[in-house]
Amino acid sequence: VLADRMVDLVAEGFDLAIRVAAGFSDSSLVLRRIGKTSGALCASPEYLQRRGTPRVLDDLDGHSILGYAFESGGDFCWRFVDEQGAVVQKQLTPRIVVNSFWMTRELCRRGEGLAMLPASLAGPDLASDRLVRLLPAMKTRPLDIGVVMPSARQTPAKVRVFLEVMEFALGGA
Repeated sequence: VLADRMVDLVAEGFDLAIRVAAGFSDSSLVLRRIGKTSGALCASPEYLQRRGTPRVLDDLDGHSILGYAFESGGDFCWRFVDEQGAVVQKQLTPRIVVNSFWMTRELCRRGEGLAMLPASLAGPDLASDRLVRLLPAMKTRPLDIGVVMPSARQTPAKVRVFLEVMEFALGGA
């Protein structure tokens, strides 16, 4: 199941879930950190050709923003750490809001606007120049990529193998 919602692993019968967060707090679940990612502010080359490339944070005001809202809410205040280490925030009003990072990436690829994407998701598009990273000096806080499971006891072999493949693919914790 591919969903950007918080699933109840036990009630819904899932073996595990992959979660990306600044920290994990649900002590009823077993957590295994398998990697890290950060945010990447992106746009397609076509969008930038039409609308121009933002050079500083205040330039975002004139651009079409693609918002990601987990479940029913959304904080459209993007937080960065500048070159001096200071936290800088930018409140935004998105033109489009979706509840899937995959759809946000697709809209960004199609030139619909600027998006803050997990760097791990945007990476292949950035490497192939399908997307362009904007304001690269502005960093975001690192996020943990973790696998949560209802219990570590009697973990099925298929789950153990999946965890090994994920750790390898993400470069380990």
